[in-house]
Amino acid sequence: MTEQAQALESEVVEETAQVQPEATETEVTEEVSNEELKDALEAADTDSEDEGDEEYTEIEYEGTVYNVPAELKEAFLRQSDYTRKTQEVAESRKQFETQKEAETRQLAETQQALQLQQQNLQGYAQIASLDAEIAKYEQIDWNELINSDPVQAQKYQWQYGQLKEQRQNFAHQISQREQQVQLHQQQQIQQMVEQGKEVLAKEIEGWSPEVAKQLTDYGIAQGFNNAEMAQVIDPRQVKILHKAHLYDQMMAKAKTPQRAEVKPAPTKKVRSGRTANKDPSKMSTEEWMKWRNEQVAKQSR
Repeated sequence: MTEQAQALESEVVEETAQVQPEATETEVTEEVSNEELKDALEAADTDSEDEGDEEYTEIEYEGTVYNVPAELKEAFLRQSDYTRKTQEVAESRKQFETQKEAETRQLAETQQALQLQQQNLQGYAQIASLDAEIAKYEQIDWNELINSDPVQAQKYQWQYGQLKEQRQNFAHQISQREQQVQLHQQQQIQQMVEQGKEVLAKEIEGWSPEVAKQLTDYGIAQGFNNAEMAQVIDPRQVKILHKAHLYDQMMAKAKTPQRAEVKPAPTKKVRSGRTANKDPSKMSTEEWMKWRNEQVAKQSR
């Protein structure tokens, strides 16, 4: 083995040995590791053009075939396997973090929606209390009170107006919070629909908007209404509906009578020059001579 080949082997083995299983590489680290391995392969491949006595072997890496010293093959393969596993770990971690972020965001949104609903319950209780107070003022005979005690009437009218204004403010706040809750629910439903589409695209062959419409029409034909079908967003429900649809199609096809295929009668081929069924008196000289020869041949048998 050449000194340069030994140096390359030491470099590759050292890089592999330094990696700890629990260390998770970032995307940048992975790219550097891949680039370093490519550089080492290219360096070894260049040496193969100059060294005539060294034994070389082929290694394919990322679609490129390299000629490297046979002694380095195992080291390169270990490094390549490590790089592949590192990428798989990084991808798994990325998927986990994405899912975790989505769950954290969804939990925060759900907590916010619950908080808004709790505030609305408190608002309804306050409105109910205000309605009871307002009802007392609505029982007052304002004309009599104004004539008997104008100052007190003015005071009560101001209090009555304040109560109605407070009630209006609480009702407005409740309306705004309800709109936020509805928007949150719509966003959650849309998110579930999009996630369901991804699952169905993987698990139902040929999944498309046309197939989804066919299943909707099939569900309505089975007795569901449009509102009920619009609530079918769980992929598990859709897959069951799809299987039922396929089964009914198969049974309908099996019950359809198959028409027997009528084959045309075989056409009899008449060889050119045949004169067995032709009147000899109507034959040409050539036809009559041929016919006569055939008769004589038959008699001589």
